[in-house]
Amino acid sequence: MKIKKIYLRPKTAFFYRAFVILLVAWSSYVAIDLLANDFGQPQTTRTGVEINFYNYLFRYLVIAGVGIYTLLFVVRTKNH
Repeated sequence: MKIKKIYLRPKTAFFYRAFVILLVAWSSYVAIDLLANDFGQPQTTRTGVEINFYNYLFRYLVIAGVGIYTLLFVVRTKNH
């Protein structure tokens, strides 16, 4: 499966990249916070449902990885 590049106008590309950078920063912060404070401890919600820590952590790492890949390889700016 080949991922096509997205060509955006300069202003649109700026706002898109700013949004993705904020998303990557937030995901990285959450992942680091989870590793630093709650590593391996079982988490339960108010209803008593237990959260699988590693799936929860992996979700934020994937969001950060996809965002970085998008910034580096997918989004391009139109020249005209």
